[in-house]
Amino acid sequence: MPAPRDQSRAPQRGTDGIRSQDPEFAGSLLAGSLPLLPLALIETPSQSWASVTATGWVIWLYSVVVPVYLGYTWWTAAIAARGVGVVAPCVLLVPVVGGLTAVIGLREPFTPLGATGAVLTLAGLALGRDWLPRLPGLGARPPQTARSAE
Repeated sequence: MPAPRDQSRAPQRGTDGIRSQDPEFAGSLLAGSLPLLPLALIETPSQSWASVTATGWVIWLYSVVVPVYLGYTWWTAAIAARGVGVVAPCVLLVPVVGGLTAVIGLREPFTPLGATGAVLTLAGLALGRDWLPRLPGLGARPPQTARSAE
């Protein structure tokens, strides 16, 4: 029989409705940044800090805070709430959303190759999540369990 869970370590809902994470999560983000420190120390003296504009600092701040801290915090909260089997396939949406953002926001050309890649990615996600009916003769679906039916 498993030991009872220590309730003092249970994730708590914050004022924004998102579960706060354990201190270990914050520590893992910090630890993941440490290997970059030697590279930063090598490049820092050659950087002309006076030439970085306010827009440059805002872009830097956004690129650090949103994808790293908010993105991973929300990702782990989603996995804790829904389970890894439900959430992990959504990582396939990253190249599709990135491509659409480049086409819309940066006016990148929308090529047939890019469209084909997006369609194949979305089709793979839909098939993997059983959002599309299977063709007859391709085998039976695995039996649904309480966890896989989510």
